[in-house]
Amino acid sequence: MNGTFALDGKVALVSGAARGMGRAIALAAARRAGAPRTRASPRARRLAAALGVDLAHVPASGRGGRIRERDVRAAIATERP
Repeated sequence: MNGTFALDGKVALVSGAARGMGRAIALAAARRAGAPRTRASPRARRLAAALGVDLAHVPASGRGGRIRERDVRAAIATERP
């Protein structure tokens, strides 16, 4: 990305960030801005840590974009062949 895409001091909300173009835009914005803020329940964080899951790549189903334990389990199920 060039310098015209500046998010310094801003919050970016990307709709449809779970897949496709929305996901590509969200990941590009995260790379540009540094580490994204991830909202997750304590149970989801513990499960993700135990299983080595990066929460930045887990689509959230909870209120306000919060990742829940079931989201982590669903992400694991979709990754396995």
